[in-house]
Amino acid sequence: IRDVTASDILTINKAITLDGNGKTLTYTGNGTSARAIDVPAADGVKLEVTIKNLTVDCTSSYCQRGINYNEDGKLTLEGVTVKGTNVTYALNLPGSSDNAEVVINKSSLTGNIALNVWGENSTITATDSHFKSVDNSTAENYSAIALNNDGSTIANGTVVEIIGGSITALDQNEE
Repeated sequence: IRDVTASDILTINKAITLDGNGKTLTYTGNGTSARAIDVPAADGVKLEVTIKNLTVDCTSSYCQRGINYNEDGKLTLEGVTVKGTNVTYALNLPGSSDNAEVVINKSSLTGNIALNVWGENSTITATDSHFKSVDNSTAENYSAIALNNDGSTIANGTVVEIIGGSITALDQNEE
């Protein structure tokens, strides 16, 4: 046994797996920060989250984020579906997700923006997955995959690689 130093704490790794076993998580909440699954930033911990075999169905009148990953660790989606009539971001990587590694396999993400990225220098690899934007507003111009810049957080250096699957962006008339 030895003393634990601050540098030891900064290198602690945690792994979490959420296996839905083919079930559906139905989100019925609302509010300005409505999130079906929210992974908070774990200061000093490289959090590795795997979500698999799960459907997230946002049935509420407003779901800002189907899955929100506030972390700079690794997120893996395997066989995950995010859908709903009022999903703003199916998968959101906010500014705190700088340097995140995201792996998406055989998944389907549908929202106003299917994949929304604010974090810098993140790496996102999607294989045999489907990204669909459904823009329900005549005033907005959404996209299936968005690399954003709000003046303080920007997705500089982020790389998105799509292998197989599809990307679909529909306007308010589903065209």
